[in-house]
Amino acid sequence: MRRKRVLITAPVLAAGLLLAGCANDGNSDSRTEETSAPEDTSSTEEGGDGCFIHFFDGDDFDENDDNFKLTEAGEYENLENLPGADQDWTDEADSLKVGESASVTIFSEENFEGDSQDLEPGTEQPGVDLEPQSLKMTCD
Repeated sequence: MRRKRVLITAPVLAAGLLLAGCANDGNSDSRTEETSAPEDTSSTEEGGDGCFIHFFDGDDFDENDDNFKLTEAGEYENLENLPGADQDWTDEADSLKVGESASVTIFSEENFEGDSQDLEPGTEQPGVDLEPQSLKMTCD
């Protein structure tokens, strides 16, 4: 008789633990959603959605061509090894977009030399006359 109780009790206990675990997983997901902050497109932190310059290796922001979004403010004396880039962007950008909290100065030569152009926050250039070879980016 005692053995039957153990055989019946064990599966019931296991099922109860399984259901309790599933209930906690559901609560964990909703708790995560409640505590996650919504994305702020005007973020002033480096890497935030508003702090970027987006390069396109094609006119008119063609995302089918190579493109890259630099999200770290700084001074880049050349565009060979930009953080997160998988290629050299020196003299490659044919169109670009600047984030809402970024101010960018691009230069026609490496080491911040040659002609320069200031790009205000929110600038979009579907065709770039001055393909950058160096740049400075600050974010508000």
